[in-house]
Amino acid sequence: MDLRTKRATMSAASSRAADVSELPAITPQKMKEWSRLQKTLRQDMVYRDDLDWDVQSLVGLQRVGGVDISFSPSSKVDAIVAVSVVHFPSLKPLYQMAMPVKLSQPYKAGYLAFREVPAMQAALLQLKQTQPECFPQVLLVDGNGRLHPNKFGSAT
Repeated sequence: MDLRTKRATMSAASSRAADVSELPAITPQKMKEWSRLQKTLRQDMVYRDDLDWDVQSLVGLQRVGGVDISFSPSSKVDAIVAVSVVHFPSLKPLYQMAMPVKLSQPYKAGYLAFREVPAMQAALLQLKQTQPECFPQVLLVDGNGRLHPNKFGSAT
């Protein structure tokens, strides 16, 4: 999808902009719950590579993907999630997808994953179910991982 198509899709999505009141308020209790969940999930992080390709030589690496979300400036809930996968090392596109999504949580610094990850997961699940041969061996995520203040961000 080129930039003009993405902008047109975003414009169409923003024309259906929902009122901010559709998003739940983030209460102190919700923030504590999210913080506890980050700490719990952090304990399950894998710190070793279990890859089907060689990290030093990159032999065997064939599919590199990226996932990100773009937001409408006129809506707090409308967004576009995009996934792209390219062949490595040629960088030939293997898969591209962008779909409008409705976000269910408002933005809160330190807790962006609770807003974005459900849409990212849905897009990646769609890829895995429809074209598993294109699923990336490496996934680039626009977000923090272990460097997150709570040591567990959306890229973890």
